[in-house]
Amino acid sequence: ANLLKIRPQIIVADGKMKPAKKYRGKMEKVIENYCKDTLEEFNNADKKIAFITYTTATEEMIEPAKKALTNAGFDTIIETQAGGTITSHCGEHVLGILYLNDGDKIQ
Repeated sequence: ANLLKIRPQIIVADGKMKPAKKYRGKMEKVIENYCKDTLEEFNNADKKIAFITYTTATEEMIEPAKKALTNAGFDTIIETQAGGTITSHCGEHVLGILYLNDGDKIQ
């Protein structure tokens, strides 16, 4: 996967981590496409807060995620580093965006 620059999307469904889409190419472009796809698929977001969580991301990797969340209208964007569980399961250069997808149902 590394040699061919294949970057899998990992999702959590039914309490389990599993692969979903596969992206290919430079990490910055992959992150841009991943954020676009995620925001389109889970499009009923509570725009109060979003997180960018990563293991060993560079600023060049974080910036496209920040831009996507800002353009989507999130009020607050917080960067966090992933803990040992995510790092051991997913490895280095992992980046994910997290937000509640219940829209205006949030009280």
